[in-house]
Amino acid sequence: MRDLAYHRVALAGKRILVVGAGGAVRGILEPLLAEQPSEIVVVNRTAAKAEQLASDFADLGSIHGGGFETVNGTFDVVINGTSASLSGDLPPLPDTLFNANAWAYDMMYGAEPTVFLQWAGPRARNCWTVWACWSNRPPSRFFCGAMYALKPRPCAKCCGNNYSS
Repeated sequence: MRDLAYHRVALAGKRILVVGAGGAVRGILEPLLAEQPSEIVVVNRTAAKAEQLASDFADLGSIHGGGFETVNGTFDVVINGTSASLSGDLPPLPDTLFNANAWAYDMMYGAEPTVFLQWAGPRARNCWTVWACWSNRPPSRFFCGAMYALKPRPCAKCCGNNYSS
């Protein structure tokens, strides 16, 4: 979760939604919980997998798991850890899950913003993917290296390139 720290996303006291329950999500839960969020909610199409992950990490902090239908309220950070974006599928998430200053993060990446980031863009304050400036890939119009934002701006934190036009 270095990307979150790099972009100075404060997680302490925040409500975090993690979508997916595979190996990638398992790998981020301990570092996320170490940041002492108020709560982590893990959701998955197979509720039992999300519930098991939450149970496995319950000794590290406030974490709950369930199916997509269990998502309620708003979140400060929403992390997509599913591969659904790669096939153009969007997990069944409510349009109202982002709070006013929410961040969206997709653990999947491609040459263009994923379907999750396209969906989250108008709803979240900032969105980005693991695709970073140092990946040596030419950014598309809407990518500023690691950042995909509604209002593209210079990526002053990493390479200084301006991909806003």
